[in-house]
Amino acid sequence: MTMETSAQPFNVLLPIDAIGPADLLVATAASLCPPNVPGAIRVLGLTHVDEGQPLSSGARAAQQLNEQLQALSGANPAISLLPERVVASHPWQAVSDIAREHSNVNTLLLLPWSQDQKYAGIDVRSALEAPPCDMAIVSPIRSNKRIKRILLPVRGGSFAALGANIALQLARQAGASITLMHVHDAKDTTSRSSIRRDFSQIYSSHPEFSDHVHVSGDPIRAIRREMRTHQAIIV
Repeated sequence: MTMETSAQPFNVLLPIDAIGPADLLVATAASLCPPNVPGAIRVLGLTHVDEGQPLSSGARAAQQLNEQLQALSGANPAISLLPERVVASHPWQAVSDIAREHSNVNTLLLLPWSQDQKYAGIDVRSALEAPPCDMAIVSPIRSNKRIKRILLPVRGGSFAALGANIALQLARQAGASITLMHVHDAKDTTSRSSIRRDFSQIYSSHPEFSDHVHVSGDPIRAIRREMRTHQAIIV
């Protein structure tokens, strides 16, 4: 049985907590959306209130953010501003509920990566344990024009097809190629054959996949080595 990916652009759901990094987040979202489609990036205003503080303490910041996001959506037809606004000390449940309400087959919830794995009061690691829809954690990029080669390490599993589709959308927008890296145990020949079989249709059907690497042993070391010649990684 072969693994299939829709290879369709995403409709991105993008929580934003500050206007400063919004341009980077929108540029990253645009790399995964169909070009020139109004409202493909749906933005959710998110205001974090410190633990123990009343929600009313975030009202002014939430209003200012909403005005800034309205201006942002007015200047970019790809952006639509969701009517809901989240003001909370623990916002993940609210964000998750809204994502479920607005999700469809190709919805992708996008959160930015940070070293402490926190975003506006959201524990990103915990969020990944029970995502409300397809979800990706990204390191924001200003422009995809510098991306020429994308590394896609895979072990198989339920999220492998999602990773492949994210890599495909980014490759198409950037005009880049994809290196498929199979990470496997040297002694586990069954797993290696299974991954090769699962990805055979994807690899043969999409010309963006240009290289194929098999790796056994320490995957982190192998990924770091390959990153010398790749400008993006999907994990």
